[in-house]
Formats: sequence, C-alpha cells, structure tokens
Amino acid sequence: MTSEQMRVQQECKTRNTNAVLDWRKRERSDNNLREKYPDVASLRRTRDEDLGPARAAVERSKARLGELDQERERLAREREFYPKGPVPPDLQRRIDQNDAVVAAQTQVLKKSQEDVARVAANFDELEATMKRLWVSRPTPMPTMDCSADVLFGHSVSPAPRRADGRPSLPAPRRQRQGALPFAPRRRRFAPVAGGRSLRGCGGPGRSIPWRLLHRRAT
Repeated sequence: MTSEQMRVQQECKTRNTNAVLDWRKRERSDNNLREKYPDVASLRRTRDEDLGPARAAVERSKARLGELDQERERLAREREFYPKGPVPPDLQRRIDQNDAVVAAQTQVLKKSQEDVARVAANFDELEATMKRLWVSRPTPMPTMDCSADVLFGHSVSPAPRRADGRPSLPAPRRQRQGALPFAPRRRRFAPVAGGRSLRGCGGPGRSIPWRLLHRRAT
C-alpha cells in the first residue's frame, strides 16, 4: 500500500469515527428527551410551568399600566382647572413622572410578551420533535468500510505481523540450498610425499593437525 493510499484510508477512518461520535451524541440526546417527555401530557405540563413566570410578568405589567392610566386621568382632571394659566410645578412634575413610568412599563410589557412568544415557539418545535421520536425507532450506528478493496478497487496484502501483533522484521536473503549460515573454519593437515595428508593417522575417522604433528615430532 502506497503512502497516498494509506493517507486516504486514514481519512476514511477519521470520517467514520466522527460519524459514530455524532451518532452517539444524537442518540443520547434523543433518549434523554424520551425519558423526560414520555407522552404529550408531560410535555404540555412542562410547557405551562415554563410559560407561567412570563405570563405572570405580562399580567403584572398590564395591571401596572392600568393603574398608571387611572392616575393619568386624575392628573388630567386636575389640569382642567388651569385651561389658560400655567400649570403648577408640582402638578407638572407628577404628569411628567407618570409619562416616564408609563413608557418604562410599556417596554417591560413588550419584553414579557416576547418571552412568552419565544418559550411558546420553543415548545412548539419541541413538540414536533417529540412526535417524531415517539413513533420512530433508534437509528442504526453508521458504518463506513475503509478497506482497500472498497477504496481502491483491488486487494492490498497486509503487512506481515508476528503473533504479538507487532510488524515482523524483513526476511533475510535466501541462501543456497544446503549452505550453512556461516563459513566453517578449515583445519590444516600435514602434507606428506605424494601430495596426501596424514588423514587417518590418528585413528579411524581422525586427522592430525599441524600443531599435533609438530608436538609429536619434538
């Protein structure tokens, strides 16, 4: 397998690992939702509980605005006593203060209504998701074949490995059949007349080396 093929195979394995991690995360989230909301009633009950504070804030803002409107009417009746002349400073101060509180309370009411709409939209989306999860089955784990046969269209022989799983060492060079892995040391024998050695002089199947012959001669 070439280095380019090894790189492609490694990228395939990385994509497969990421897909499995995403699948596990998604399955864990779906299972948590199924356990938290086993039916429609539990979902609607949680929806009402979460919408309660925002709806209460809307009601308080509306009640406060009603009180401010009533106060504004009383201030308007007091101002009718000064159709042409200047309004007393104390009355004008209360009118200005009423206008400022009404503006601030209107912003609070708007924000509370936006919170109610946001929470309701989130639960609408959650309810649509739960309807799908209540009737669906768990999705199988994604698998991606990263073998050489699938990626490159031909088989690639794997690298040889030992019994413990580590790569094996390269095989040594082939030797001639019957040859020894090392050169044996040749022994020298004493020559005699006629070009023959004294092989056999030490007994059956034995030979006399130079040093033994020299020792016997002395």
